[in-house]
Amino acid sequence: MLIAINFIYSPEVIWFFYPLIGWGIGISMHYLFGLRWVEKELEEREAKAEYRAREMKK
Repeated sequence: MLIAINFIYSPEVIWFFYPLIGWGIGISMHYLFGLRWVEKELEEREAKAEYRAREMKK
């Protein structure tokens, strides 16, 4: 969509790369913070809970 807007309204200046780079950085950060690091934290909590459950059985 940005490419179409760029070439329709101002074909002499190629500017659509700048918003794409910004959105790419934002989406990448959202992925890293929202999925990867939270997933790792949940796995650590789960491991601690399993350890406590095993200790209580003894």
